[in-house]
Amino acid sequence: MSKLLMLLVICIQSAFLFSGDQGAKKYENHVYFFTLDLPGKHEKGLTIVQPKPPQPAHGFSIEIDGKHRSIEIYAGYNATFQENTPETFHEWLRDESVTNMRTLSWGPYNALGFMGFRAILIQSHEGKDGMVNEAIRLLRKSKDGSPGIWYEFRLKSDSEHFIDDSNLFNRLMFSFKPIKSKYFE
Repeated sequence: MSKLLMLLVICIQSAFLFSGDQGAKKYENHVYFFTLDLPGKHEKGLTIVQPKPPQPAHGFSIEIDGKHRSIEIYAGYNATFQENTPETFHEWLRDESVTNMRTLSWGPYNALGFMGFRAILIQSHEGKDGMVNEAIRLLRKSKDGSPGIWYEFRLKSDSEHFIDDSNLFNRLMFSFKPIKSKYFE
């Protein structure tokens, strides 16, 4: 009976975690052809930062509790300049990450038919507020061989808040949807 109850609790929690906020505001990007559900106003401590015109609308970021924790959503037409390989993914991680980070886990990642990679990085030295980064990079190919789109998602957190921040990050990833385009798969 207790195993059945535990299974029920796990299923309900998973359904709640991935159900999203039904009243959430949707972020739509018609330049890079994707949508995401923005966190609801009921989630305190989150500040959504979107670029102001004339800055290009590559994506947005979410500052968490006004500290060094954030989620960055970025898209760009640079897929012809880099192949979608483990080497280019690791190069991207090194270019964008905080210094003294080491890879805790990484592997292929597939979302909505787009291939990419996912990694979790931690600070090499033991610190009170050791940084933890979670990163996902997906490739959307063009239909005619022209430049594709990189969708890049990065969570910057600390060891104390990583589980909560990662749950928010995964909710965003679950709500990510491509917008149909005659140019991209």
